Amino acid sequence: MIQYLTIPTTKSTAGTSGITFNTDLITAVVYTGTTTFIVYANNRTYTFTTSAAGAEGAVAAINKALAAGGKPLASSVVFPETITIANTPTVV
Repeated sequence: MIQYLTIPTTKSTAGTSGITFNTDLITAVVYTGTTTFIVYANNRTYTFTTSAAGAEGAVAAINKALAAGGKPLASSVVFPETITIANTPTVV
């Protein structure tokens, strides 16, 4: 299983990454609406906003990346081309 997972954002540019999580600290990934999903990690709540109706697909892509076995130490989530993440998450 991968140790670090990166969720790309629209602010991500070549040579920089999105938001990286230690997978051991992720306790849940859920979508709360058609355009919002939450990553619970390290006793914090990271709320992400997606493109139109992209939250369910984003959560599916994240869960697929988390479940992948035999992968490298770090991996980026691969979203369908129709899904983009707006800027950076709100952290509480």
